[in-house]
Amino acid sequence: MPELPDITVYLECLAPRVLGQPIERVRVASPFVVRTAEPPIRAVEGKRVLALRRLGKRIVLALEDELFLVMHLMIAGRLRWRDRGAKVPGKLGLAAFDFPTGTLLFTEPTTRKRAAIHLVGGEAALAAHDPGGIEPLACDEPAFRAVLARENRTLKRALTDPTLVSGIGNAYSDEILHRARLSPVTLTSRLDDETWPRLFDATRSTLIDWTERLRAEVGDGFPEKVTAFRDGMAVHGRFGKPCPDCGAAVQRLVFAENEANYCARCQTGGKLLADRALSRLLKKDWPRSLDELEERRERAALTPSAPSATATATPRAARAQGTRRRRAERRRCRRRVALGPPQEPHDRGGLVELLEAEHDREAAEPAHLGEPAEAEHHQRHAGEAEPERRRRGDQARHHPLARAARRHRARQVGNEAGDAEPEQRASREQAGTDRHRRGHGSSPVGAADRPRHRAEHQRKPCRLARRRHRRRRRATPQRRAARPAPGQRPWAAPAGSHAVVDRAPPESVRS
Repeated sequence: MPELPDITVYLECLAPRVLGQPIERVRVASPFVVRTAEPPIRAVEGKRVLALRRLGKRIVLALEDELFLVMHLMIAGRLRWRDRGAKVPGKLGLAAFDFPTGTLLFTEPTTRKRAAIHLVGGEAALAAHDPGGIEPLACDEPAFRAVLARENRTLKRALTDPTLVSGIGNAYSDEILHRARLSPVTLTSRLDDETWPRLFDATRSTLIDWTERLRAEVGDGFPEKVTAFRDGMAVHGRFGKPCPDCGAAVQRLVFAENEANYCARCQTGGKLLADRALSRLLKKDWPRSLDELEERRERAALTPSAPSATATATPRAARAQGTRRRRAERRRCRRRVALGPPQEPHDRGGLVELLEAEHDREAAEPAHLGEPAEAEHHQRHAGEAEPERRRRGDQARHHPLARAARRHRARQVGNEAGDAEPEQRASREQAGTDRHRRGHGSSPVGAADRPRHRAEHQRKPCRLARRRHRRRRRATPQRRAARPAPGQRPWAAPAGSHAVVDRAPPESVRS
């Protein structure tokens, strides 16, 4: 934001160009820039400029008929002097004031439009735009001390408050505190009688020196490069660069969109203030002094570290790599949700073993495994206890891939039993058909292992459970036999089973 030295140079360059000249025409490119409706902005056309004033960080053009045109540049607002009738820039231009000697352009090169123009009538209306801060170049040291000591604030906040001191902002407050060798977080109530004169002298000398420097830089022209970051500044905008007095690295304090720069060796006695950015992440590991920070940097420089693939890659490649990693993680999450909780073992070979353990519990149906397979299975799991075999069987039955594994095993059993006697094959097919009609598909699980739904629902006192219990009791064995397996079409037999469903497909399917 243009501060007291910048505004002073603006007024000195505008005086020979607009004083005594009438405003011929006003061109408003952005309607929002005019913040007042009465009097209208067209009322300034034909009025001569009688005086130029500085009101805090605002530029005031005193016109005839007690009209005052107040322009607040805010952070990015700038004034440009061009030839008469110059075109208003498309994206940057806010307004243009045509004089007989040229055109004054009001621009703001940012998307956050903060600059403003106010047209007021009378001194009383103009006083409402005055923040009320004391003029640092027009007051003495006791008045300056009385204003700053009115409230207990840090020096940085007190100097930049427009209601206390007029015309000082973020940039020149850093330079003032560096010249006075004071910390930006020192409270005004802790300043002694020797510190106040030093702060007052540093304030006046900094503002006067920079005003003279800007005058020499502009010369007879018009200020074009108005910025808060200049090469001759000691600490402001020089984070990480050496201090011109001691050579130590300039540090910073982050406050929202602003930052305060200081030299830890010149202003805080070597103490490193929390920067409110990296210090929030490091917490207790944040270095407390400048010497400790330098020791850590030397230690890090001596420790060799191999660059990672992400660090050596371009930003675009790093983003692509992160995208691929996130997509792979999402696929793994979806797979885990589909498969359910992890079971042991995870491979299909282990599933076959678990299924054989489940078959072993079906002692009433030894024909499903065949005598050789049954003997091998009993020999393999002879040392297991009954609870362990039951646990393994439960894992196999509830595994998401158990259904497919059971169908695969049934087909293998059917192929291996090709040389079996016709009586055994017929009994096996009849047993599979009965199990399917009982509602278990081609699963070799017996009726003794089926969950006892009736007993569970009888224990539930809810109305919905009792309703489902009544429906289940009304279902006859014929109705249960006509029900299809889960996931199967009503007119098709389940895959891998030898059951024959005596149910014809619907008319739409047959047609």
